[in-house]
Amino acid sequence: MDHSLLSILSLLFSLLVYSCTCSSLEDQQRDRITSLPGQPVNVEFNQYSGYVTANQQAGRALFYWLVEAPTSRSPESRPLVLWLNGGPGCSSVAYGAAEEIGPFRIRPDGKTLYFNPYAWNKSGVGFSYSNTSSDLYTTGDQRTAEDAYTFLVNWFERFPQYKYRDFYIAGESYAGHYVPQLSQIVYQKNKGIKNPVINFKGFLVGNAVTDDYHDYVGTFEYWWTHGLISDSTYQTLRVTCDFESSTHPSVECFKALRLAELEQGNIDPYSIFTQPCNNTAALRHNLRGHYFLKDSTTPWMSRAYDPCTERYSKVYFNHPEVQKALHANVTGIPYPWQTCSDIVGDYWADSPLSMLPIYKELIAAGLRIWVYRFAYSSGDTDAVVPVTATRYSIDALKLPTIINWYPWYDNGKVGGWSQVYKGLSFVTVTGAGHESRIPGGKKGQRALVAGDAYRFLINWLERCPQYKHRPFYIAGESYAGHYIPELSQIIARRNNGVKNPVINFIGFLLGNPLIDDYHDNIGTYEFWWSHGLISDSTYEDLKKFCPNNTFLLPRNECHGALERAYSEFGDINPHSIYSLPCNKTSNLRHNLKHSLPTRIPHPWVPCSSIVRSNWSDSPKSMLPIFKELIAAGIRTWVFSGDADAILPLTATRYSINALQLETSISWHAWYDDHQQVGGWSQVYKGLTYVTVKGAGHEVPLSQPRLALILFTQFLNNEPMPALQS
Repeated sequence: MDHSLLSILSLLFSLLVYSCTCSSLEDQQRDRITSLPGQPVNVEFNQYSGYVTANQQAGRALFYWLVEAPTSRSPESRPLVLWLNGGPGCSSVAYGAAEEIGPFRIRPDGKTLYFNPYAWNKSGVGFSYSNTSSDLYTTGDQRTAEDAYTFLVNWFERFPQYKYRDFYIAGESYAGHYVPQLSQIVYQKNKGIKNPVINFKGFLVGNAVTDDYHDYVGTFEYWWTHGLISDSTYQTLRVTCDFESSTHPSVECFKALRLAELEQGNIDPYSIFTQPCNNTAALRHNLRGHYFLKDSTTPWMSRAYDPCTERYSKVYFNHPEVQKALHANVTGIPYPWQTCSDIVGDYWADSPLSMLPIYKELIAAGLRIWVYRFAYSSGDTDAVVPVTATRYSIDALKLPTIINWYPWYDNGKVGGWSQVYKGLSFVTVTGAGHESRIPGGKKGQRALVAGDAYRFLINWLERCPQYKHRPFYIAGESYAGHYIPELSQIIARRNNGVKNPVINFIGFLLGNPLIDDYHDNIGTYEFWWSHGLISDSTYEDLKKFCPNNTFLLPRNECHGALERAYSEFGDINPHSIYSLPCNKTSNLRHNLKHSLPTRIPHPWVPCSSIVRSNWSDSPKSMLPIFKELIAAGIRTWVFSGDADAILPLTATRYSINALQLETSISWHAWYDDHQQVGGWSQVYKGLTYVTVKGAGHEVPLSQPRLALILFTQFLNNEPMPALQS
């Protein structure tokens, strides 16, 4: 969602009414941008900006910015796209033009521009930016749609060369209201006209507010499945907010949303795995609806985007020479231009609970409708209007499926996932790479492993007696969620009653562990679906056939459902779903046989398929052992990398909840030494749970610095670090 400072300036600009008596060509020349301050050389496309009257009587006009296709791409024959940003009350110039699809990016100096290599007009598509202008305290959905339509009619009179061209409307966030509503008016006005001036073909919305109920349900589920909020807050949100308006929530819902924001900590909710711009805590807007408005945050940039781009926009668009070049601020307002208007948002008059009836009408009319979700290489990172919210809303339309959920590719790498319905296409966009299907953890015979490991420790301490009686800990990950509690149980029982045991066992640390088959299965499938990796139908089959299956030996129906899920994943790395995997990993493996005394007659391999396929026993749950060790006072810490799809944080949270432990410190964000959110944590009586932001299945591999902080706190038996004041 897009909130910033240009909308106030645009709204006040719009109070100026043009009484145009010039020809359309003269009007165009007056609006033409000859050059923007600081722009690069060799600009090969025409730009226009100015005001078009939306309501002559009320004195309202809309500001636009048109960027044509490059002259080398025949702009005279290209389609026209109107782009709108959300809010409500936010500027499409501030976000769409300056940060997303426009031809330029602003450098950190706030003075110079550089080309956006992925500008949409390079594809031969011209686009215009519009911001509603009217009474600040009475603006709403209906007036926005009506003014936007009047603007279009008048704009086409100023630019008659665009009449009858293929025309599309696109936008994101709260434009999930604007775009369908304006589309509906255009469609209804065009009914019965063979060759309409506004040759409307369809619309495209991204990360869109669509249906308040389903958006809420999906958003709260996303927050919980991504480890951003506590169990109790999740339940409170479901109870108090599910049937609320997102624009005007009740007092109880607002309190729950505020609590969720506090638990999320100082993160960028538009890109939860991206480091936010500095001092974001001091830049927060007020909370409206289920959106977290932070001044420093901007949605859907490239994987290496600068999170401070909005700051650069504020500086650049407040330069008088820039405003003059854009034909803006002709009334000379006495305060700085802003990207979003809190007044407009706070006093938004009308906001229907659902856009689904309009979708149904326009789908029946045969219009082209695409819905997309943007994500970064670090993850499906929008926590404001997340993928789960959109999936629930689309499901509510109950459209027949034409093409089932599948991964789509860009240069051999997974670019996202898509499903085509009758009348609507849904696409997710991510920077994820490719690698292999889901392999298993490192395993051996369970009872034999635990007993052998204990005997190994006894014999090793005889070889290295200087380590006897020292504080001793056990740590590991994945299927070591079985080994470690089982070995810990043996040591704790052998030490029982011994005053000074040789193995001075203090506690254990588990990462992304396999704990309890039922809860791990439920949580894993929920993670896959909530992260957009699998289809609705496969998710239902997994819940139906697999919850009571063992992790290692699933039954036939479950095996089939898992195979479909793996196929829908595409070529991604499930151990770290948003990391670019190494290509041709098999060619990069070292043969460590010659450097380590392994005493094996064959090349070393990281995992043994023979051991795994012949594994004899695997208890369905470690929870009884956890309970025994917690009661014995053994220090127990569990952690999860939140980008792991093998044993994800949702699986671990369900398993820990099944222990029904008393909470000592509620869910909270923890911070690294740079005062950036490192993850989240909850301390129970006898167990500490920690998530590590942006980490995969092997946390020390993907986030070594954060993993070291976690390990240090574990050894010191101290809670994860808090934000320093």
